Amino acid sequence: MKHFVWFIVITICLIHLPIQTVYGQVCTPYHEIVAGYDATLVIHYLETDTMVTVNPQRAAERRPPFSTFKVFNALVALEVGTFPDVNTQLPYDPTMYPLEGIPNTYPFDQWRQEQDLRTAMRYSVVWFFIETARVTGQAQMQDYLDELPYGNADASAWLADTPFWLGNGLEISTYEQVDFLRRLVEDDLPLFSDTTTAAVREILILDEQPDYDLSGKTGTDLSGGLAWFVGYIRQTNSTTVFALNVEQGQTVRDQITEAVVHHITNCK
Repeated sequence: MKHFVWFIVITICLIHLPIQTVYGQVCTPYHEIVAGYDATLVIHYLETDTMVTVNPQRAAERRPPFSTFKVFNALVALEVGTFPDVNTQLPYDPTMYPLEGIPNTYPFDQWRQEQDLRTAMRYSVVWFFIETARVTGQAQMQDYLDELPYGNADASAWLADTPFWLGNGLEISTYEQVDFLRRLVEDDLPLFSDTTTAAVREILILDEQPDYDLSGKTGTDLSGGLAWFVGYIRQTNSTTVFALNVEQGQTVRDQITEAVVHHITNCK
C-alpha cells in the first residue's frame, strides 16, 4: 500500500435554554454553541432518556466517519482475536506505510514507531488501524458491519488507496453515532463480549476530572473540512452521550466540543 492516499485524522430539535452562569462562566445554550456553522449536535441524557438535537435534518444525514470508526475497528479486532488485548504492539513498517508529507509534529511524531491499541487510539494512528483491518479481514469486518449495523455498512472499497472509512463508501449519521455509543456504554452490543467492550471503553478515556470522566474519539477530513467528535461523559449519577460534526474543520470542532462538555458538566 505504498501509494496510500493519506487523510490525516486527528476528530437541537432547536430549543432555547436560559443562559446561566456557573463558577463565573456563561452556560451557552446548545443551539448558540453551533450557531453560524454548518453543524449538528445530538446529546442523549441516559438517566432521563431525553435527547437534545441541534439541526435534526443534518443529524439524520450520513457522512463518512473518518477516525471515529476506530472505535468499531477496535471492538471487532479484540473480539475476533486480531489482538488478544489492548497492549499488543505492532511494529511500524515505513516501507509499507510511508509517511512522506506528514509533519513531524504532535501527534504525527508519534506515528513513526510501534503502537498498540491504546496509543494508536490516543494518537489516531491511521496506518495502525489499516493494518488492524487487514489482519481482521474483509469478510469478518463486513459481517460485523452488517450485523450491528454500523451506518450504511459499506466496506466494499476495503483498503484501497483510500480505505473505506475515510470517505470511500462507509457513512453514518450523527443519530447513529449516538446510538452506537449508547449501546457501548450500556453493554448493549451483543456482538461483543463484556471483556471487549470494557477494554474499548477504557482506551477511549480522554480526561479524568474529580467530578466527571470524558471519553471519545475525533475524526477529521482535512481535505474537505468535515470534523467529528463522538463521546460520552460519566458523572457520579449520570452518563451523557453526545456526537457532533461540523464542516468548518477541527479547530471549530474542538471549540464546540469544549463548550458542550462545559455545558453538560456544569449547567442544568
